This record gives sequence, C-alpha cells and structure tokens, in this order.
Amino acid sequence: MAAYLDCYLQGEHEEVWAELVALGAAVREEPLYSDAWAVASETLRRVRHNIELLIPRLEALGYQFGHSWLRDSEPHAHPPVFTPPASDVHEIIAEFEQWIGVLPRLLRAFYEIVGSVNFVGTPPEVWADGRQEAGGLDALYVYPADADMLNDAESWEERYGWVTEEERDLSDEHEEDPCDARAYYALPRDCWLVCSAPDEYFKYDFSGCGGYDIAAPNPAADARLLTERHRTTFVNYLRICFRWAGFPGWETLGRTSDQLTGLSTLTAGLLPL
Repeated sequence: MAAYLDCYLQGEHEEVWAELVALGAAVREEPLYSDAWAVASETLRRVRHNIELLIPRLEALGYQFGHSWLRDSEPHAHPPVFTPPASDVHEIIAEFEQWIGVLPRLLRAFYEIVGSVNFVGTPPEVWADGRQEAGGLDALYVYPADADMLNDAESWEERYGWVTEEERDLSDEHEEDPCDARAYYALPRDCWLVCSAPDEYFKYDFSGCGGYDIAAPNPAADARLLTERHRTTFVNYLRICFRWAGFPGWETLGRTSDQLTGLSTLTAGLLPL
C-alpha cells in the first residue's frame, strides 16, 4: 500500500483525508502516525501558502482588511489578517491538551504551521456584482492557539447541561436546525467545545449561533466543524474557503465562480488541499 503522503502528493487529496478520518484513533499510532502527520503538515503548508498568496492579491483589488467599518470597534479585540504561530505554540497546545484532551491532528497542525487568519474587512467596489455587503462574505477566519483558546473552551455540560430532554428533541428531520443542535446534542456529555472561529454572523458583529466549534478530545485526523452551514470537516471547510478566494459566502449567490469579478484571478495558482 502506498504511503498516504505519496497518494496525497499525487493528487488524491479528498480520498486520502476521507481514509485518514475513517481510521479514527488509529492515526495516533505507528505505522500510521508519521504518515498521517506528514499529510496534515503538507496540507497546512498549502493552506499557509494560499493565505499568503491571497492577501496581497485582495489588497491589490481594493479589499481593505480589518474591522474599521464597525462602529465603536476596538482594533485590538480582533486578530490581524495573518499571524504566524507564536514561539511557544507547542507549549500552549500541550497545556491545552492536558486539560481537555487531544485535538484532531489537522486542527493542531493549523495552530502549529499556519497560526491564525482573519479575512474580515471591507469589500472593494468591483464586487458590486457579487456580495458587496461585508456581512454576507463569511470571511476565512481561524483563531490562534493562545491563552484565550484555553480560557474560552466550554464543557458540553456547561453549554447544554441545562437543556431538558424535551427541548433537545429534534426527531423531526424537517425541523429547522440552523445552529446544528442535532450534532451538538449527539456529542458525548463529557466533551469540550473548542471554538475555532466566530460564525458567519459573529464575524461581522451580527447576532448568530456563536462560533464554529470542534469537539474534543478527538484523536482522529480531522473533525466535524460544528455550526458551519456545510456540515462538513475542517479540511473540507478550508477547501471551500479557497475555492471562493477566502469568502465562502459567495457560494450562496447562486452564480458560478467565473461570473464573479476578480475571482479567477484571485484563485489562480492556489494549491489544492
């Protein structure tokens, strides 16, 4: 059997990640451990490459990063557009995992290789044919691994322990579930919720569901990104983000990518995940 990294480098990106996730906790032990970590590292190297490629392209198009458009905004309260990992990131994650248990390999790799990213900003005039209002863009955004991550993690019981069984009843498959309640209520009661980013509304200071959470401990290669509307894994969410130049909210316009001004130029040369 070819190594997963070899298959990944040959272009089997989605297939490799699907198999790694299906292996569950087995990716934590050799002979899979080194190979799975190599795939995660290569994936996040590509993520960082894409972020660093997109930032100057967006600025050249007239996109203004930052939260200056928010009334009474406090600039220090929002992470900058891109911050590489802190020098003590390994120690921070080790302390975090000692407290709540292991993080999925891909999330840990993001913290250690990419750092943090925040594409929230003011759209350029050329996007008048697309989603020009900031709140509909769902900009790429991932918090850093820092003391706030440690302090902000919530236990499942702290978040949902007060909800009655009757209130949790979402047995009707047609019942609306905008905040992903079914997935949250199906989690183990002793898990923790790690917020990886504000949700598509909170990013722009609108009321929403809260954040894009990942449940831990989770020894798998990747995990479901809770609340995010695609109901998918973290790695696939990143794929979707780069398909739309860091703004997956464009997808809701009902247009193909070649119908949106500047998108093909922005995404040219981005590495596949």
